[in-house]
Amino acid sequence: MSILELSTSNGVTTESLINGRYQPVEVIENRGLGQTFIALDTQKPERPECIIKQHQLLNNHRESLEAARELFKKEAQTLKTLGSHDQISQLLDYFEIEQNFYIVQEFIFGHPLGAELAPDGRWTEGEVLMLLHEVLHILEYAHSQGVIHGAIQPDNLIRRKQDGRLVLTDFSAIRQVRAPLLPAQEQVCLTMSMGALEYMSAEQLRGKPRPSSDIYALGMIAIQGLTGMRPDQLPEAPDTGEVVWRQEAKVSDAIAAILSKMVSYHFKDRYQSVTEVLEAFKSFEGSEPSPPQKKISQYVNLRAAVNLKTAGVATSLALAVGGYSFLQHYNPLNPGINTLAQAQQKYQAGELDEALQLAESIATNSTAYEAAQEAITQWQENWDNAKEQFEAIEQAFDQSRWQDVIEQAAQIPDIDFWQQQTAPKVQQAQVNLEQEAEGLLRQAYTQAINKDFTGALKSFQQIPKGTKAYAQVQAKTAEYKQKQQVRAQYFLHQAYNQAIDKNFTAALEYLRKVPRGTTVYAQVQQKIAEYEEKQQVKADYLLHRANNRAIVRDFAGALEHLRQIPEDTPAYSQAREKIVEYTAQQDSQDTSEQEETASTSSNDDSTATQPFNEEPFTSSNHDSGSSSDDLFSGNDFFGSSLNPGSSLQEIIP
Repeated sequence: MSILELSTSNGVTTESLINGRYQPVEVIENRGLGQTFIALDTQKPERPECIIKQHQLLNNHRESLEAARELFKKEAQTLKTLGSHDQISQLLDYFEIEQNFYIVQEFIFGHPLGAELAPDGRWTEGEVLMLLHEVLHILEYAHSQGVIHGAIQPDNLIRRKQDGRLVLTDFSAIRQVRAPLLPAQEQVCLTMSMGALEYMSAEQLRGKPRPSSDIYALGMIAIQGLTGMRPDQLPEAPDTGEVVWRQEAKVSDAIAAILSKMVSYHFKDRYQSVTEVLEAFKSFEGSEPSPPQKKISQYVNLRAAVNLKTAGVATSLALAVGGYSFLQHYNPLNPGINTLAQAQQKYQAGELDEALQLAESIATNSTAYEAAQEAITQWQENWDNAKEQFEAIEQAFDQSRWQDVIEQAAQIPDIDFWQQQTAPKVQQAQVNLEQEAEGLLRQAYTQAINKDFTGALKSFQQIPKGTKAYAQVQAKTAEYKQKQQVRAQYFLHQAYNQAIDKNFTAALEYLRKVPRGTTVYAQVQQKIAEYEEKQQVKADYLLHRANNRAIVRDFAGALEHLRQIPEDTPAYSQAREKIVEYTAQQDSQDTSEQEETASTSSNDDSTATQPFNEEPFTSSNHDSGSSSDDLFSGNDFFGSSLNPGSSLQEIIP
């Protein structure tokens, strides 16, 4: 069941809860690599709301999965540490379910800072200083933990309803400062959800963020407050690439100088740490004005209230394998970046040739040139990979290999065009897989009713993970394994009983029903070897007895012995030949006896030559007409090693 289905299902059941605890109520973002949704924590009395972000792997190979799992744990621990700050959203929980990673974060009641940045309104210098002072202290703590936020933008700053303070959210897009996240050869990276391009510095657009990248983004928000213009509406100097904004704002020269340094085009020209920025502002610190209530409250109308659920939930963490990702946002800060964004849109729409042409048209002196070259290489590689995966999906679908369809679809690169092509087949495959799983579950139950617990367990093993039926398998597996053990002991006991009656063929049939993996299996293998040997001895003995009976022309007795020889003994083939021979001789003998007179038959009987001793295993005075069972009884022939016993003493090894 998908998160969307869970969010719209009626009632709360164990199956509808994520990790047996969280009840989804609304999906607020649905991307190719996962979902973000609001959920209720059912294990707390007040059932508080929380934000859950689900992340999927593009590649589920074992090596990639292990690397991603280790990375996910480290990132979650970092988020947990950051959450100790009062103005950073807390990490409440994290877990993995069937190779999907989940993080549970605090739900912040309030509204985004973007609601206060009205296009037709400008902030005062005091209001901007208050904003900078508050957010800089949050960033100072984050950077001290070795973390770059990487997605500073108005929608990730939430004005908390409780106390009016700003809370920085979406730290799922964290980046370690001191070391790369993973060695390059692992080909596993953490793709940052970078947010709106207009708040991003040039080095961050190239995928190389620094602490000063967060400073740049915060400076752009401050300038937006002063000018009433979004960063993408501001012009830039053609020779330096610097943002031109001063003439649009009413601000002192000293504050303007600090803000201009915060948003310098090259990171070397900016403040290198948040502490440096705070030191620069110290001379302007004084009594901090209270937040302007009119500005904060005027946007909290019906529309804003609806948007509260999306506040602080921007683009989330995405675990991916290799690949270059560029956002579909327009940004005319640089013509090259704008062209690359347009190329990305065409690439996602399935227009690969047009996308490559646009990317190739970006000038070599553009700040977007390096990113464009990386994109050209990666787009072509990802496109070829997606096409190959889609063909494999079609083949698996035509062959009704539903599990393969779903697994192959998980490896499709994050390209909207190919994912849309794949989606209908994946949805149908999931439906068919659920039906097959339900059929296997019913088959297992039927086998269990017939006491075929081994067969039932094999049917369970064919039920794919993630299906509704799979949840029922776990509880029943333990039960059937226990009953399988009892059944194995029963077969062993029945084999002992057959061995007491010297019926080793039946005993072996029971023993061979004992499945591998049961507690008596090793003991059974020993008994099989023992009984096969004794079965062979008995077969040789029966063949010898048949020969003796044939010598005295007792073909009926000889045939009776031969027909007792089991098929899986070496003597069996010889016994078949003798049966044909003795049957013919018996028919001939019956014909002759009808033609002979009673007197001739009497003379023949009195003068017949006495054959050699036909009872080599008995005393000489034993009646030659005794049955083989009488001769083949007791422990004298087989010795005392059989010792089958008359109780269950040998069942437990």
